[in-house]
Amino acid sequence: MRTIATIVATAILGAELSWHAYAFTPTTRPRMGMASRASSGRRVASVRVATATQTVMMAGPSFSKGPKYFQEPFERSPNFGDPANNYWGRDAFEAKYSYPPNDMNDGVYEVILRKPLGIVFEENVPGAAEGVRVVELVEGGNADLSGAIAPGDVLVGVTGIRVGDVKFERQMICAEDLDFDTVMSAIGSNIEKWSTNEYACNNVVMHLYRAP
Repeated sequence: MRTIATIVATAILGAELSWHAYAFTPTTRPRMGMASRASSGRRVASVRVATATQTVMMAGPSFSKGPKYFQEPFERSPNFGDPANNYWGRDAFEAKYSYPPNDMNDGVYEVILRKPLGIVFEENVPGAAEGVRVVELVEGGNADLSGAIAPGDVLVGVTGIRVGDVKFERQMICAEDLDFDTVMSAIGSNIEKWSTNEYACNNVVMHLYRAP
């Protein structure tokens, strides 16, 4: 039987991200439980109670092996903090610019959910920075009610808040080569603190892959 530990903050504070120069910098230190190793040797966590207040601080180059399914929705400006670099979903992008973002790869779809998500994720490869997949939906939760997500779907991209000096961007981040804790932190970083005059940061945009 799979053992599930709930991470209240959906993040492990103080852990280093796999491709950045900073660490998490919580505005408050929430009470949280630690994820455990399941009997299968895989780490799982429920994000049904995602109440994170911390920011994911990301900087520096990516050392990605290259995404298999993830596709950048658009080419970002080199000027960090440019509001045009923020991503709020495909519909919002097309409504603003009158043309769609880049096509997603075959089998990939986008879903936008409010927190708590009601999703249980586990590592694709135990102990490795190779992303996560859906193993369970909380009955009656936001993911379940969306009708879009199914167990077995692989998270290939997720919005996360990237901060530099006094500027920030809400980026669609490739999740395929991130470790479990970093993915949970990216999810948890989507909080209303980072809303703009145009958009409310009150949801999480996810790109998931479903095998044919």
